[in-house]
Amino acid sequence: MARAAARGPRRPRRAVLLWGVSLTGFGLTSLLHLARVLLALAGLVSETLRSALLRHGTPGGLRGRVSSLWMVQATVSPALGNAAAGFLAELTSASAAVVTGRVVRVVAALAVAAAFPALRRATLAEPVTEVMEGPPRVMSSRGSFVIPSGR
Repeated sequence: MARAAARGPRRPRRAVLLWGVSLTGFGLTSLLHLARVLLALAGLVSETLRSALLRHGTPGGLRGRVSSLWMVQATVSPALGNAAAGFLAELTSASAAVVTGRVVRVVAALAVAAAFPALRRATLAEPVTEVMEGPPRVMSSRGSFVIPSGR
Protein backbone atom coordinates (compact mmCIF):
# COMPACT_ATOMS: atom_id res chain seq x y z
CA MET A 1 0.00 0.00 0.00
CA ALA A 2 2.72 2.47 0.97
CA ARG A 3 4.65 1.36 -2.07
CA ALA A 4 1.72 2.21 -4.37
CA ALA A 5 1.33 5.60 -2.72
CA ALA A 6 5.01 6.33 -3.24
CA ARG A 7 4.64 5.76 -6.99
CA GLY A 8 2.03 8.49 -7.24
CA PRO A 9 -1.69 8.63 -7.90
CA ARG A 10 -3.30 5.80 -9.80
CA ARG A 11 -5.64 6.41 -12.66
CA PRO A 12 -8.82 4.37 -12.72
CA ARG A 13 -8.14 2.99 -16.21
CA ARG A 14 -6.53 -0.14 -14.82
CA ALA A 15 -9.57 -0.81 -12.67
CA VAL A 16 -11.88 -0.38 -15.66
CA LEU A 17 -9.71 -2.76 -17.67
CA LEU A 18 -9.72 -5.33 -14.86
CA TRP A 19 -13.52 -5.04 -14.62
CA GLY A 20 -13.96 -5.59 -18.36
CA VAL A 21 -11.53 -8.50 -18.52
CA SER A 22 -13.07 -10.24 -15.51
CA LEU A 23 -16.61 -9.96 -16.90
CA THR A 24 -15.49 -11.14 -20.33
CA GLY A 25 -13.76 -14.09 -18.69
CA PHE A 26 -16.95 -14.77 -16.74
CA GLY A 27 -18.87 -14.97 -20.00
CA LEU A 28 -16.35 -17.25 -21.64
CA THR A 29 -15.73 -19.75 -18.85
CA SER A 30 -17.68 -22.94 -18.28
CA LEU A 31 -16.09 -23.58 -14.88
CA LEU A 32 -18.47 -22.64 -12.08
CA HIS A 33 -15.81 -21.80 -9.49
CA LEU A 34 -13.85 -19.61 -11.90
CA ALA A 35 -17.07 -17.89 -12.99
CA ARG A 36 -17.89 -17.09 -9.36
CA VAL A 37 -14.42 -15.65 -8.70
CA LEU A 38 -14.48 -13.54 -11.88
CA LEU A 39 -17.98 -12.23 -11.17
CA ALA A 40 -17.07 -11.37 -7.57
CA LEU A 41 -13.90 -9.61 -8.75
CA ALA A 42 -15.85 -7.59 -11.32
CA GLY A 43 -18.44 -6.55 -8.72
CA LEU A 44 -15.79 -5.56 -6.20
CA VAL A 45 -13.82 -3.50 -8.71
CA SER A 46 -16.94 -1.85 -10.10
CA GLU A 47 -18.43 -0.86 -6.76
CA THR A 48 -15.14 0.34 -5.31
CA LEU A 49 -14.26 2.41 -8.36
CA ARG A 50 -17.69 4.02 -8.64
CA SER A 51 -17.79 4.89 -4.94
CA ALA A 52 -14.27 6.33 -5.02
CA LEU A 53 -14.98 8.43 -8.12
CA LEU A 54 -18.23 9.68 -6.61
CA ARG A 55 -16.57 10.71 -3.35
CA HIS A 56 -13.49 12.24 -4.94
CA GLY A 57 -15.08 13.83 -7.97
CA THR A 58 -18.14 15.52 -6.51
CA PRO A 59 -18.02 18.78 -4.57
CA GLY A 60 -19.38 18.43 -1.04
CA GLY A 61 -22.33 20.72 -1.71
CA LEU A 62 -23.57 18.44 -4.48
CA ARG A 63 -22.60 15.04 -3.09
CA GLY A 64 -26.08 14.19 -1.77
CA ARG A 65 -27.79 15.07 -5.03
CA VAL A 66 -25.24 13.25 -7.16
CA SER A 67 -25.42 10.24 -4.83
CA SER A 68 -29.20 10.09 -5.19
CA LEU A 69 -28.94 10.19 -8.99
CA TRP A 70 -26.29 7.48 -8.85
CA MET A 71 -28.58 5.36 -6.66
CA VAL A 72 -31.43 5.70 -9.17
CA GLN A 73 -29.26 4.55 -12.06
CA ALA A 74 -27.75 1.77 -9.94
CA THR A 75 -31.27 0.52 -9.23
CA VAL A 76 -32.71 0.82 -12.74
CA SER A 77 -29.72 -0.03 -14.95
CA PRO A 78 -29.30 -3.67 -13.86
CA ALA A 79 -32.95 -4.40 -14.56
CA LEU A 80 -32.69 -2.92 -18.06
CA GLY A 81 -29.40 -4.70 -18.67
CA ASN A 82 -30.81 -8.01 -17.45
CA ALA A 83 -33.80 -7.66 -19.79
CA ALA A 84 -31.52 -6.88 -22.74
CA ALA A 85 -29.16 -9.74 -21.86
CA GLY A 86 -32.08 -12.13 -21.48
CA PHE A 87 -33.46 -11.12 -24.87
CA LEU A 88 -30.05 -11.55 -26.51
CA ALA A 89 -29.47 -14.87 -24.72
CA GLU A 90 -32.82 -16.11 -26.04
CA LEU A 91 -31.71 -15.24 -29.59
CA THR A 92 -28.15 -16.60 -29.23
CA SER A 93 -26.74 -18.13 -26.03
CA ALA A 94 -26.08 -16.99 -22.47
CA SER A 95 -22.33 -16.86 -23.08
CA ALA A 96 -22.73 -14.83 -26.26
CA ALA A 97 -25.05 -12.41 -24.47
CA VAL A 98 -22.57 -11.83 -21.64
CA VAL A 99 -19.58 -11.36 -23.95
CA THR A 100 -21.52 -9.12 -26.36
CA GLY A 101 -22.73 -6.99 -23.47
CA ARG A 102 -19.20 -6.53 -22.18
CA VAL A 103 -17.84 -5.66 -25.63
CA VAL A 104 -20.61 -3.06 -26.08
CA ARG A 105 -19.79 -1.59 -22.66
CA VAL A 106 -16.07 -1.39 -23.44
CA VAL A 107 -16.81 0.36 -26.74
CA ALA A 108 -19.17 2.75 -24.93
CA ALA A 109 -16.52 3.44 -22.28
CA LEU A 110 -13.96 4.20 -24.99
CA ALA A 111 -16.45 6.55 -26.69
CA VAL A 112 -17.12 8.38 -23.41
CA ALA A 113 -13.37 8.61 -22.75
CA ALA A 114 -12.87 10.08 -26.22
CA ALA A 115 -15.70 12.58 -25.75
CA PHE A 116 -14.64 13.66 -22.24
CA PRO A 117 -10.83 13.95 -21.96
CA ALA A 118 -11.11 15.02 -18.31
CA LEU A 119 -12.26 11.51 -17.46
CA ARG A 120 -9.09 10.07 -18.99
CA ARG A 121 -7.00 12.34 -16.76
CA ALA A 122 -9.05 11.60 -13.63
CA THR A 123 -7.13 10.39 -10.63
CA LEU A 124 -8.12 9.43 -7.14
CA ALA A 125 -5.23 11.40 -5.66
CA GLU A 126 -7.08 14.34 -4.17
CA PRO A 127 -10.77 15.02 -3.69
CA VAL A 128 -12.43 17.88 -5.54
CA THR A 129 -12.36 21.04 -3.48
CA GLU A 130 -15.46 23.07 -2.88
CA VAL A 131 -16.15 25.10 -5.99
CA MET A 132 -19.45 26.61 -4.96
CA GLU A 133 -20.03 29.71 -2.93
CA GLY A 134 -23.24 29.47 -0.96
CA PRO A 135 -26.12 27.15 -1.76
CA PRO A 136 -26.55 25.77 -5.29
CA ARG A 137 -28.64 27.88 -7.65
CA VAL A 138 -30.74 27.10 -10.70
CA MET A 139 -31.20 29.56 -13.52
CA SER A 140 -34.65 29.94 -15.03
CA SER A 141 -36.42 32.45 -17.25
CA ARG A 142 -37.54 34.28 -14.08
CA GLY A 143 -34.05 34.57 -12.61
CA SER A 144 -32.15 32.26 -10.29
CA PHE A 145 -33.38 30.54 -7.19
CA VAL A 146 -31.71 28.52 -4.43
CA ILE A 147 -32.09 24.77 -4.40
CA PRO A 148 -33.27 23.71 -0.93
CA SER A 149 -30.65 21.60 0.82
CA GLY A 150 -33.10 19.45 2.79
CA ARG A 151 -31.16 20.06 5.99
